[in-house]
Amino acid sequence: MEILGRVLENYIDEDDKELSTKELIEKYNDELNEFCAYDKDTKDIFGLVNTSWVFCEVSKELKELKYTIFMAEVENIGYKRTKRGEKPMPNELFRINEKDEILVDDGIMMSALDHIRQIEWGI
Repeated sequence: MEILGRVLENYIDEDDKELSTKELIEKYNDELNEFCAYDKDTKDIFGLVNTSWVFCEVSKELKELKYTIFMAEVENIGYKRTKRGEKPMPNELFRINEKDEILVDDGIMMSALDHIRQIEWGI
């Protein structure tokens, strides 16, 4: 039960503490399947590991040390490469104006760059 609690610690609420192990497994079946899946992209480098879980554990330790972590995941970077060349796509990395100039410091928080510019780096 201790290991199951540790795996599900980000999901379990107060009511779940009354559930049996079997009931927890049934309730959080999808989350457990996701946890048990390993990252195929990093298999050759790190072996069979769930990188999301590892990242969560490392993040907790860094948080205890008072480190802040900025995370951003973008799917669209302004274009998609095809056999015929580049196809324009939305851009979640940064915004541009009609002159293709990168927009910064205009107070609009839509892109990854907008959020990165808000970080106080403490250098």
